[in-house]
Amino acid sequence: MYITTSQSGVLVLDKKTKEVRTYSFDPLDPLSISSSRFSSKQTKPIAIDGETMWLGTTNGLNKINLKTQTAKRYYSERTGFIENDTINAVQKVKDGLLIGTSKGLVLYNDKTNTSKKVTNNKTNNIEKINKERTKKEKKF
Repeated sequence: MYITTSQSGVLVLDKKTKEVRTYSFDPLDPLSISSSRFSSKQTKPIAIDGETMWLGTTNGLNKINLKTQTAKRYYSERTGFIENDTINAVQKVKDGLLIGTSKGLVLYNDKTNTSKKVTNNKTNNIEKINKERTKKEKKF
């Protein structure tokens, strides 16, 4: 279970072992996340992809290696694929990672380091639609 906090980073709760791990910003550690702050506008700031956690904060995007517990930080001024440093939502999809900000939605492919602007509209939420559920709902 992943829990974002307003100022204390992300808490990761292992339901089996009851162990709690915290990811937070440390200005002296370049492998820590870019910010410990989250806002209520960030509806889905976490996406898990195998051993990788993509984490959007109020100050950039982070790619966290869950095995080593280290983070790589991405900021709008240093990358071409982040439109704004406040990441409202992220969603792992087949073609990469959808990144939603107040300046729009971008599809980023980490394997090829390429990105594509999807829309300029402010994006607060990204919801994956389950095709099976949609088919069942149409029956009613």
